[in-house]
Amino acid sequence: MVKNRTRKILLLLFSLLLILGTAVGGTVALLTSATKPAVNTFSPASLKCEVVETDAGYTVINRSNISAYVRVAVVPNWTRDGMVYALSPISPDDYRITATGWTLLDEYYYYLVPLAPNESTPPILAELLTAPPDGCRFSLEVLAEAIQSEPVTAVSEAWGFPVG
Repeated sequence: MVKNRTRKILLLLFSLLLILGTAVGGTVALLTSATKPAVNTFSPASLKCEVVETDAGYTVINRSNISAYVRVAVVPNWTRDGMVYALSPISPDDYRITATGWTLLDEYYYYLVPLAPNESTPPILAELLTAPPDGCRFSLEVLAEAIQSEPVTAVSEAWGFPVG
């Protein structure tokens, strides 16, 4: 009877060792088997815009690799010797901005059509209406921002301006 019981215990231990060995061996084989790696190539979007001054005015060129919406802030100043002349601040009565195709909201001009890569906006023109202070000249800085055109909600979420 003791012999029979010892035999059952040994058989049970042998069975457990066999099951454990198979499980561990199978897991190691599965983890070390050679499979071809999956290659996912992602190209991140590059978002850039450039303001170009021409004889016709200021245009914004989309230098991105994706379509983008653009907006600009127009900052007029009197300058003397390359420096902003702060003794006589410029007034909105001193100049006029013409921006055909643009929409002015608060302090920004929005171009409401997404620009394809390397496409440019219509020009923004500045016309001086009064004489500058002595020794000064009229200077206009155009500061541009771009945002991806897809999804359309990106513009309203980032700029608070609905498009599309």
